[in-house]
Amino acid sequence: MIPLPGAIMTPVPPVPGRQPVVAYVLVTVLIFSFLALHIAPVLGARGLVEPVVRSAGLIEATWTLYADPALFQPWQLWTWVLVGSSWGLWLGNCALTVVLAVAAERRIGSRWFLAALVILLPVAAGVHLLIGGVSPPFIQVGAGALVTGLAGLGWGLMRPVRLQLGLGWWAVLVVGWIPLFSLSLPVLGVIWSLVDGLAQGLRNNEAGTVLSGMLLGILRQGWPTVGADLTTLLVGSVLGVFMRRYLR
Repeated sequence: MIPLPGAIMTPVPPVPGRQPVVAYVLVTVLIFSFLALHIAPVLGARGLVEPVVRSAGLIEATWTLYADPALFQPWQLWTWVLVGSSWGLWLGNCALTVVLAVAAERRIGSRWFLAALVILLPVAAGVHLLIGGVSPPFIQVGAGALVTGLAGLGWGLMRPVRLQLGLGWWAVLVVGWIPLFSLSLPVLGVIWSLVDGLAQGLRNNEAGTVLSGMLLGILRQGWPTVGADLTTLLVGSVLGVFMRRYLR
């Protein structure tokens, strides 16, 4: 029994004929990249994991190290969200991404939705690079900023809009569905940024099983993630308002 996002509730209808091609490709890449990296060690290809993560992930380091051209590549401003970390956070990111991305793309079309992604992802990466510098360098991955950016974009495009959540029972097939509650997209974005920051703090804290150690880990490692996610939420909202006003 797991909570699943259900559907977007909005008085702003999708534009007829617009198919969410980019949204489905995006979610497919998220699923494939995560599973490939986690299945590779089982298949005896453990040596492929580190180079792929190193090439795609965003390297957070102190500014004095960025003079090294091997430390940072331009494509990492976008590819870092395609590499998942933990199973739980990855499942949540994928589930929320497919709901939010499909709704947004059906509203503005594939071309403008892709343009929004091109803008939003480097925003989050930039915040990480500005305030998250650490030594030794740390590889930042995960699609939390993608989710919060899409939440902001959806709110700007379709406000008033809410995400209807549900409770599903799963066996081999879905055998039941009960509506549970709904959230406004800005609230969803704030909650998910805190979840993302918590996961980041726990992942980089050796004393994560102790409450004080968990909190210390969040303060040391999680706050740049929360800052990046909230910034992307804000920028996505502004971008959505702009597109709602000028795109017909």
